[in-house]
Amino acid sequence: MTYLSRQADIGGLSAVAIDEDVCSVGKQLKSLLENYPPDVPLTALYFGLYDGIDENGHEVAGFHVAGIEHFDPKNPESLCHPSWQPKGRYLKSASLDELKLAELAASGEAREFLSYAGQLGVALIVSRFAAGSLVPDAVRVVGFDSGDYVEFLSQGARAV
Repeated sequence: MTYLSRQADIGGLSAVAIDEDVCSVGKQLKSLLENYPPDVPLTALYFGLYDGIDENGHEVAGFHVAGIEHFDPKNPESLCHPSWQPKGRYLKSASLDELKLAELAASGEAREFLSYAGQLGVALIVSRFAAGSLVPDAVRVVGFDSGDYVEFLSQGARAV
């Protein structure tokens, strides 16, 4: 978060405790998998980013998790029909919440940077470590529901 703060010339982001957020999101994922186990083997876990409006009319950023039975990295459409979409799939992330506040306070290029690269980067870090050993054989995919995504492979990440 310190890097994002410097890039966007926005203070306060470096105070966000990513490690606590990773723990929190990890607990949410574990609970989902225990309470709503997938009916089929999953080849990918998809963490979809979205912008929305909360019940108080405030802009929010968040992500949801879904499972893909037949993920094909050469076919982005394979992400469009998840086989596992548990109740409660919308994950609460303090890091994304803080990033959204910084984005809304920024303007111009800084706002655009936080809106795209900031959200994607934060979600990549949080989901990468929160998913840990949960569904160990599944590729992790983080992306915007509009189409851009990054997949975690055993040897790193690949942007698509």
